[in-house]
Amino acid sequence: MCELYWELVERGIEVLGGPAGWAKAFDCSLDLECDCDVVVAESDIWKVPSSRCIWTIDEVGFSHRRVWIGGIPHISLDNLPKVKSPYTQAVLNCIRDALRRRADGGRPRQVV
Repeated sequence: MCELYWELVERGIEVLGGPAGWAKAFDCSLDLECDCDVVVAESDIWKVPSSRCIWTIDEVGFSHRRVWIGGIPHISLDNLPKVKSPYTQAVLNCIRDALRRRADGGRPRQVV
């Protein structure tokens, strides 16, 4: 469970689970610095006690579009590219590759 998420919810900060949850959901083999990360609005970062495993997004109201992963609401796939995290692009690449494999019936797809 992501205690960081619940701590920020209790503080009244708009928050959602971050890219690490997506990476887990798609079994991405990535070296992530956090098992549990969260996304907050850039304008709210000053309310956060520490910045470890907390990424920002430029939009306020981003939490209205969310996806539930592992019992925690996470950033939507549409908003995921906007998250300022060092591994957002790697997670997006992993999700894209996993979806391509699933569409091909699990066969590896050769990229030309």
